[in-house]
Amino acid sequence: MNITCYCNIRDMKQILLILAVLITGLLAIGCKASVGLGEEFSLAAGKGAVVRGENLEITFLEVTEDSRCPKEVTCVWEGRARSLVRIISYSIDVEIELTEPGLTDEGNDVIFRNYLITYHLLPYPQANVETNRSDYRLRLTINKLK
Repeated sequence: MNITCYCNIRDMKQILLILAVLITGLLAIGCKASVGLGEEFSLAAGKGAVVRGENLEITFLEVTEDSRCPKEVTCVWEGRARSLVRIISYSIDVEIELTEPGLTDEGNDVIFRNYLITYHLLPYPQANVETNRSDYRLRLTINKLK
């Protein structure tokens, strides 16, 4: 059996370009995790999640400050951590800075519309250990208020 292909180089380049665009689009869609209400999840900087059954999406943009007092160190001030997130719900698109005190492993809360968002930035600083920006994870739980 002899099969002959009559595609020229220009046609092949166009086909490859279309495939590349489609694959890139599919990968971009797949970058957001799907989570449920009340489910704990964590995001790396630049990553996002969509809450199933809700018109709610949250993206962890970056850590803007981490001055928390390292574990096993005596500090004058407990310090704080600030994380910037983008929340999209219906036509609302806002950036919110989540601030939490140092010297605690407890989650902190913020209310957005009718949602309670509990958050905590990890890892907690340790003496003589540098934390790279890529190491940070924002631990989140989203619940709907009654």
